[in-house]
Amino acid sequence: PPAPPPPPELHDKSIFLQHMGLHLGANRGYTGCYAPGRDIVIPPEGIAQFAKPPVSYYTTAPPPPRNIRFMFIGSIIPKEVRLPHNVRLQVQQWHAERPGYVITDQKVRNYPELLATSQFCLGTSGKGGGWGMRFGSAVVAGCIPVIIMDNTTEVFEEILPYSKFAVRVAEVDIPRMHEILDAISNDTLEEMRRELECVHKSFLWSSIYGTFGRESGQNDAFATLMEILRRRLTGEVGQWETACRADFSGLGQQLPPIPCARRGCTQRPEVHKVQSMTHTGGTPWPPGGAACMTEATNLQPPC
Repeated sequence: PPAPPPPPELHDKSIFLQHMGLHLGANRGYTGCYAPGRDIVIPPEGIAQFAKPPVSYYTTAPPPPRNIRFMFIGSIIPKEVRLPHNVRLQVQQWHAERPGYVITDQKVRNYPELLATSQFCLGTSGKGGGWGMRFGSAVVAGCIPVIIMDNTTEVFEEILPYSKFAVRVAEVDIPRMHEILDAISNDTLEEMRRELECVHKSFLWSSIYGTFGRESGQNDAFATLMEILRRRLTGEVGQWETACRADFSGLGQQLPPIPCARRGCTQRPEVHKVQSMTHTGGTPWPPGGAACMTEATNLQPPC
């Protein structure tokens, strides 16, 4: 039998880490469960495997030309099946015949190469819910994601400057999506790709599962999650101005005491510092990966 739900007093005070960012009360064939301001949307663990690039898109010189204007390859479910917000179907109906647009539900063998040669990639939910693997794969491939997910918070949106590397299109504006993309200048596109090069590390759990594209493993998804929690404890708010100047130095500092409500004492959390890291040479899973050492300081007896 399924486990009973947690008591309301515990549920309401907990921070839920989840992939689905569909807001509470929203319905897209699925019921939203994300509470803005409380929960945190984290990237799926298998983005690197989903993209399957032979080498990092950001270390290939010179980078491949991006001759495809817009791309989506994946299942497209007919509207009458069950989905009230079938973004994929609408995008196909309005834009599949447009020059430079590749939109199909047919399987292809060269998906990584298509990612690497596309300017924009559709970043929509999987099959109606609040998340999908293709958004993250576009980010790590250097393809500017086009987000079409109303009432949805994206991965680490609390801190990542999405306006600098992604394009949001409201569902009602799907018919004119091509006009929105055409209004973006070539200079802005280059700036967005540079931001993608900096921000893509936050979508990979390199310090846990190992590197996939010769990235260092530092400032990855785990570090970004820890930085969000640290900022909440210290009262810092707002997104980074740019991920290219993201500051993770606060993770090596002692956090303020956390009061324990049940008894009058305080408890300081452990301070985790990365002491050494072993590069895996592109291996996406252990063995290899990041070898992290931890140290704990100023711990008081638990409450």
